[in-house]
Amino acid sequence: MGNFITISDEQIYYNDVGAGPVLVLIHGNFSSSVFFTELIDRLKGTYRIIAPDLRGFGESSCHHPITHMADFAADLKAMLNYLQVQPVAVLGWSLGGVVAMELSVQMGIESTILLSAPFVGSIDDMGLYEGTYRLFQFTQAVGGLYFNPFGVMDFKRMAVDNTLATLVYGKRPEAAIYQRNLESALQVRGMDSILDALRTYRYSGRRDGRVLILHGDEDHVIHITEAQKNHHFFTNSKLVVFHHGAHALMIDDEDGIYKMLIEFLKKADM
Repeated sequence: MGNFITISDEQIYYNDVGAGPVLVLIHGNFSSSVFFTELIDRLKGTYRIIAPDLRGFGESSCHHPITHMADFAADLKAMLNYLQVQPVAVLGWSLGGVVAMELSVQMGIESTILLSAPFVGSIDDMGLYEGTYRLFQFTQAVGGLYFNPFGVMDFKRMAVDNTLATLVYGKRPEAAIYQRNLESALQVRGMDSILDALRTYRYSGRRDGRVLILHGDEDHVIHITEAQKNHHFFTNSKLVVFHHGAHALMIDDEDGIYKMLIEFLKKADM
């Protein structure tokens, strides 16, 4: 059971479990903190894990859609200040990687993990395959129930289900986890504003902080070249490529991601 905090008229949901140095986990697009559930269970014995649902995702509200990616980070900064914690590191998956870098700038966090994230220096094309971008546009456009000759069908559910099954996962999770994540993915609101904010995003913070970049070479959402560009952009970064890795590495290869995180975080909390 998570918690809620009110920030500028928004109800922001977050998980806060474990004890020790604070690690923040930020989910990606068409997802929420539930995508981290199994990884959180692995990490909470060593770290205090704070995993929010961004504005417009999961259980969080979306009364006022964002206008800039920094708005997401400002929400999280307010939440962390309320909790009176200073994270030793922040991890961002996919879209969450952009938010993680912004949060690092706003809070002076020294260590950041970019998991299957786009290039943060300039996201004119959002680092997405064209087919993926079209699917995202489609799911935003057909959000409701539509009548067709065969009856009523939820096309948004079909599109998001197909995106998860064919693009996000390399290995399909067990049925209960898959269904849980699908229901969460369907809750996204304010997609037009998010896509607009991504198109105009430019990272302007320091480039010498510790950055761990984890990416699969078979990621069909964000191409591996985006990780390579991040590696060149950040002067104190390490790139780890997962062979045959897809987009949801923390689900497809939980053991491998856990190992990389523990190794990196041991240095972060020294």
